[in-house]
Formats: sequence, structure tokens, C-alpha cells
Amino acid sequence: MHRLRLGELLAYALFVAAVIGFAFFTFERAPVTYARLIAEDAWGESATALGFAAATLLLGRLALRPGPGVRRIAWAVMALGCFVLGGEEISWGQRIFDFGVPEAVSEVNLQGEINLHNLEAMAVVQERGHEIAAYAVVLWLALSAALEVARPARFAALAGRGVPLIPLRISPFLLPIPLYFLADLTVKNDEIGEMFLGLSTAVFALDLTFQHAHTPPWTGGSAMARTFAMLALIAGLAVAVSGLSVDQLAIRLNLTAARDYPQFGMLAQAEEIFEYLYAHPRLMRPDTRLDHGRLLLAEGRPEDARARLEEAAAEIEAAQPTPAERADAERRLGQVYTLLDRDADAAAAFARSVGSDRAALAQATGGTPRARLLWSIAKTLAIAGDGAGALEAADDAIAAAQHGALRKQIEWWRGDLRRSLGP
Repeated sequence: MHRLRLGELLAYALFVAAVIGFAFFTFERAPVTYARLIAEDAWGESATALGFAAATLLLGRLALRPGPGVRRIAWAVMALGCFVLGGEEISWGQRIFDFGVPEAVSEVNLQGEINLHNLEAMAVVQERGHEIAAYAVVLWLALSAALEVARPARFAALAGRGVPLIPLRISPFLLPIPLYFLADLTVKNDEIGEMFLGLSTAVFALDLTFQHAHTPPWTGGSAMARTFAMLALIAGLAVAVSGLSVDQLAIRLNLTAARDYPQFGMLAQAEEIFEYLYAHPRLMRPDTRLDHGRLLLAEGRPEDARARLEEAAAEIEAAQPTPAERADAERRLGQVYTLLDRDADAAAAFARSVGSDRAALAQATGGTPRARLLWSIAKTLAIAGDGAGALEAADDAIAAAQHGALRKQIEWWRGDLRRSLGP
């Protein structure tokens, strides 16, 4: 049993349990902190990317060391894979450095980002990627563990040739991956699963370094101290760099308060995030007060909801939207009026929104602008209660869309609308 280094196994298991405990605690008791953990380009995603970056450097360094050619090639391939995964995780720095997306890329990417995993051709990655990764991790962990326990010499020989077998001592870092990818535990728990994927990859690369770049290999307290030091550095850097993307944090805070926590029935946590948003106005979005009004109605607080919705109406009425923003603003105002039982005003606002889009449609050239405007009309009609008209406009938008990514998005939206309308 000594060869399995149970002390390291236990220490790493306790560390992983503490991280999972922190995630669950913040989800229940500190919703703003939890939103920071799961937001794009924030703590969790930054830690994921930094984990892959650390693995890239460690594996690349190993690949450059003298040794068997097959092993060096295997480590180089793993380093390249980690580099790609890290870049994909943060869309190659697109949001961090605020650079634009070439039109050719935007037309084939489902989210208009610079990455591969959101390409229309990679739709299976969007739909089943986490599930596939979860089962792959389970199978590889089981194979590695069985081989290490039953045939340790064979395990060591294969690992020495560059086969990425997972030693039992670091397996606790990978165990949460299938848990978070397969179970609906918390809001956006897949982000936490991805964080463990990035961190476990870095730990695996560091463990390889301990075994192959030092004579004798580092084990026990020396290895654990360096592993925890690397994880602490990754965590510190993740918190430090996450402040670079305020817009993504604002989007996540608003979505988590308006949609995610209410879906879990956790209205008090949603309310706490809304209060935080009012205390930090730069994080508010155009829909913040409208969404909060909906939440207050769901909580059975009609007077508080009316006060918040009146604020939303006054804010929208006083705004001076650009022509490109007018349809969205009028649609939002119509929603506010509907919740205030001002049905005539709501109908007029929805009509102005559709009229604004139709005026722009008359001037639009090219399939993509026309598809986006028709989709906007469909959204307004759906909110206004004209399901048949919304479906017709969505069909026109799908027909106008010139590239697959936009067409796929509209088709998904239309499918959801069709299901919501029933038979």
C-alpha cells in the first residue's frame, strides 16, 4: 500500500472536499460570491484557463527534456491539447482584450465568439460534450486505478512511455468532474466541473514533473507542498485577473438573480443579488428592474413589485435610445406595462417596437440583418401574446438567415416557442 502514497491521496481528497464545500456554501449562503465563481472570465473560468496554461508549460518542459522519443512526442501532444483547451476556455482572450470578431467567424459561430467549440459544425460538443467528458473521465480513472493496484509494474512502464494514466494519489482532483457534468447540483455547475478539469490537468502535469524531472522523484510532503503552492498561485491569479471583465460579471449577476436562482426556488438568494446590483449601479442591466419586479410578484409582494416596475417604466420613458436600440426599449417597456396592468399602453409599446423593426427592415440589405430584425419582431409578438404571428416571423427569419449559426439559434428559439404554445 505504500506505493499508492495514501497520505497524498487523503490530503488531496480533503482539499477537493473543501473546494466543493466552498462552492455549495456560496451557492446557498453567498450568492454574489457564487455568481463570481461561475461568471464568464471570472474566478472559475480563469482558474480553468490558468490550470491548462500551467499544464501546457509543465508538459512542454518535459517534452523538451532528453528521453525516449515516443514519450516526448506524447507529452508534446498533451501540451498542445492543454494549450488549445485553455485558449478555448477564454475564447482566446476575446472578451478580456476586447477585440472584435471577424465577420467570417461570427457567421459560423453559434455565440459569435472566437473559438472552435461554438462552431455550428461542433454542435455535438455543445449538446453532449460535458456528458462525453464525464464518462471518459470515469472510464479512464477506473482503468488507471485497476492497473495501478493489480499490476503496478505495468502501470509504471506505460506511464513511463507517455501514456497519460492517472495515479490514484491525484484521482480526487478528477472525481468531481463527472459529478458536476452529469448532476444538476447548482446553478451552472458545469463551470465548476470545467474548473476541476483545468486544475486536475495542472496537477497531473506537475505530478509527471515530480516523477520524471527529479532524481529521486519528489514524493510525500515535498510533492504536496509544491502542488498546493501551485493551486494557491492559480487561485490568486484567477481572482486578480477576473476584475478585467466587468461586463461578463454584470451579465451573470443579472441572469443568476432573474432566472437561475428562481428556477431552483431560491428567491431569497435572488433578492440578495438584486440588492447588490442596486448598490453597484455599474453592474445593472437594462432589464434589472423589470426582472426584479417579476421576482417580487413571484414572492407575493405586489406593492414592492409595483414600486420597482414604476421605476423601470420611468427609466425607460426618460431614456433616449438610438434607432438600433429603440425596438428593444419599446419591447421592454411593453413588458413593464403588462405587469402594471396597463394593457393599452403595453399594446402600444409592443406596436411601436414592431414598427421600429419593420422600418429598419425596409432599409436592410443582406440576409443576416433581415434575419435579426425578423427575429426581433418574432420575440416582440411572442411576448405580446401573438404566438401565431411570432411563429410566422420566426419562419421568415430562418428563411432569411444566410449562415447556419444564426439560423440554428433562431430554430432553437422557435422550437422552444412552439413547445410553450402547446398543441
